[in-house]
Amino acid sequence: MAKNVPVFKVSNGSDVRKLAGCISHSLKGDNHQEKADKVELVCCGAGSCNQAVKAITISSSHARLINKTLITETSFTDIDFDGEVRTGIRFTIYFKE
Repeated sequence: MAKNVPVFKVSNGSDVRKLAGCISHSLKGDNHQEKADKVELVCCGAGSCNQAVKAITISSSHARLINKTLITETSFTDIDFDGEVRTGIRFTIYFKE
């Protein structure tokens, strides 16, 4: 069972480099953070999904530098926007064992 699972909400204006850093640091336990077993990104819409995929790609490059492989699973999720439920995409990211 996961100790803690940070969930980052991604928008079409998200800075992909900062988001990639958040993913990498959360999984490695850097910057005085507890190491997370996995990280989740939640997005709704093509622009935010594009930003999420770019951040995952950058983070995967960071992982290769420390001889790790990043695994990403995708699923649909319901997101509540002020009472209106929309379908979004959830990316679950973790290191390969």
